Amino acid sequence: MLNGARTAAGWTLILWDIENVPVPEQLRDPSGIKQLKDLLKDRFAKTRSLQLHCIKLACRWPDCRSPYATLLGWLTTLGDVEALGYQWQGQKDKIHNADRLLKQAADRFMHMLELHGGPEHLVVFITSDQDFCEKIQELQRRNFKVVVLYHGPSASQKPVSITSVADESHDWLTFLKRELGFSHLTLAPYDPTAYHGASQGYNSGMTPPPPSATRQPSQESRTPSKACSRPSSAGAASPHMQRAPSQASHKRQDIMCIKVAREQDFQDQIGANQWFDMMDPVKVAQFWVHNKATVGEFKRTLANKWGTAVKSQRIWPWQRRQNLSVRLSSPVDSSLDGQRLADVTAPILGEHSETWFYLEEAKNDKPLVTINPGKMLLFFKLYDPWQKTLSYLGRCYAHNTNTLPALMPFLYKKAGFPDGTALKVYEEVKSHPKVVCDVIEEHVTFQQAQLQHGDILLVQQALTEEEAEKLKYPNVKSFLKHMSKGRATKPV
Repeated sequence: MLNGARTAAGWTLILWDIENVPVPEQLRDPSGIKQLKDLLKDRFAKTRSLQLHCIKLACRWPDCRSPYATLLGWLTTLGDVEALGYQWQGQKDKIHNADRLLKQAADRFMHMLELHGGPEHLVVFITSDQDFCEKIQELQRRNFKVVVLYHGPSASQKPVSITSVADESHDWLTFLKRELGFSHLTLAPYDPTAYHGASQGYNSGMTPPPPSATRQPSQESRTPSKACSRPSSAGAASPHMQRAPSQASHKRQDIMCIKVAREQDFQDQIGANQWFDMMDPVKVAQFWVHNKATVGEFKRTLANKWGTAVKSQRIWPWQRRQNLSVRLSSPVDSSLDGQRLADVTAPILGEHSETWFYLEEAKNDKPLVTINPGKMLLFFKLYDPWQKTLSYLGRCYAHNTNTLPALMPFLYKKAGFPDGTALKVYEEVKSHPKVVCDVIEEHVTFQQAQLQHGDILLVQQALTEEEAEKLKYPNVKSFLKHMSKGRATKPV
């Protein structure tokens, strides 16, 4: 998501047709996959003084017993990687294929950036498919640079047209050998129907599910935009939590894509390239979960991942409000731990889309705060008008009968301000189609201000008129309006 990102820096989008140009066999392990991802980010973003928007993979959904389930699981656990999955319906199928998904991704990236001018941006295609030539030329006409990484087994098979239209092209294996220092790399065709043996299942020691567990694709199935499951330690969680995506049937999917944000994500993102809402879902942890998995099983998966005891976890679904902002809805109560996760949550963008969670974690295995009637969870951002910076300040619970003075001790401590410092507080209401921030008056209760779970309050020091006149953006509202000008602020 390019939500309010500065145009002073260009962006890179990497589009990978992983069936056409697969991962070399020698890199098909967690450390090799990380090497590969870091190389792409370094060579096509960092060293070119660009920011990486995303690495988008396009592939057929693999069977849960396929080695590609594990491979794609490794890829999508690294951050900055998103998989665009589709259901193969034959060679003549032009609706559910990699070309269409990657071209759509290129269109979205192009339209987000070209309208606002700014620096030159880069699109990297990892493919040998000449069907992308027209899209490459369209990108170039609109001032985007294009790099192609192709696989040419021999000189006679090189995709001449796609390499000739690109601004820069490299043979995939030659590029990897040179950059990673390998003397020999081999490619095997991407075959998502290939199975491991029973002793080589999705997780070591896990018996593959019976063939009857794999549903066949329906002609009514919609095109999913999904990745594969995230691997976890053997035996650490229920088998429902370990399986990779299987096929969908009659508009219902067996696998849920869940993205989980934590406090650290807010700290890392807000003020870096995230100005509105709380997080960029592309940059948080992603899990693939069977829709029969329970809330408790998913919490155990999170405990295995991050070490937070189940009793110290509370998961909050994100929801898109009518004004297009993304905020928390009501938390999933611990009494529902035995319920199916699919029954107590809803996708953020509707049917067959992703579910986003915020994971609230009690520190040092302490019990979670009891949410009594009238109590709400609020998030805070801090604006520094002198440095023109925005940062994540923290979160706290407040009662709807409270007014701002009740929060001052918390805010002083978090911001490092002396007691008695005059503060100005706004509610971040929305960023699209225009920025709206409402002042929270000291005498108004939070109920009167219509605050609720997940609302974001923007905090800054109050300024005198003389101080304000000397500053370009004296308040957070003017700063956010500036950040929205000529930038893509439309929600994900």
